Amino acid sequence: MKHASMRLLSGILLLGIAPYALPGGASGSYETLAPLDESEKVPSLGLFLEKLRVAVKERDADFVQSALAQDVALGFGPRENGIEPEALLSSDSGSKFWQILESSIFYGGTFVDQREGGTFCMPYVYSAFPDHLDPIEYQVLITPSVSARSDPNNAAMPVSLPDFAVVRTNIGSAVTTNDVHGIEWARIYVGDSTAYVPASTIRSPLEGRTCLRKRDGYWRITAVIDGD
Repeated sequence: MKHASMRLLSGILLLGIAPYALPGGASGSYETLAPLDESEKVPSLGLFLEKLRVAVKERDADFVQSALAQDVALGFGPRENGIEPEALLSSDSGSKFWQILESSIFYGGTFVDQREGGTFCMPYVYSAFPDHLDPIEYQVLITPSVSARSDPNNAAMPVSLPDFAVVRTNIGSAVTTNDVHGIEWARIYVGDSTAYVPASTIRSPLEGRTCLRKRDGYWRITAVIDGD
């Protein structure tokens, strides 16, 4: 992840402590990380992001290429180290490059160095993840009112979780499973018990991200990273 000093976000993490209920009725607490977008503080950044999001939706390679910093960092694994951005942009519209952009820039983000003219990274799940939690062990619920269940199906006993809870999953031994309806469920830990949430509602801080920074007075994409 990043050095702690890069993510001192002046109290804007919106972290809280919220109660939860185990299947058997026991109670506990969870930290939460609500959606967060500091681009609203900087009109020029908000305008750039609006244009970038349209370009990514439309797979406008010309606009995205013009928005890339000359020293943009691209991280897609050892096979693609040193690949030219033009090759990525001209490839299949479903390529990893487009997927990472699409899966990161439509979430909010934060400045990672406190200065509003500094580096801005998305999604907030990456840039605002609490320093004291291990990103290998924890993930974030990215939608409200998640229907957690004691087993991976909607007929199982409900497990109450606060909105946008930071939940323990242990990525190293993460488990997903599909029910008979084709819904993919991700295993989480609730106290000493396990529960399941729809996989589409949870995100790791180690997944792909995109970072922006002003260069010569213009916002530019400085990093498109597949994940750690």
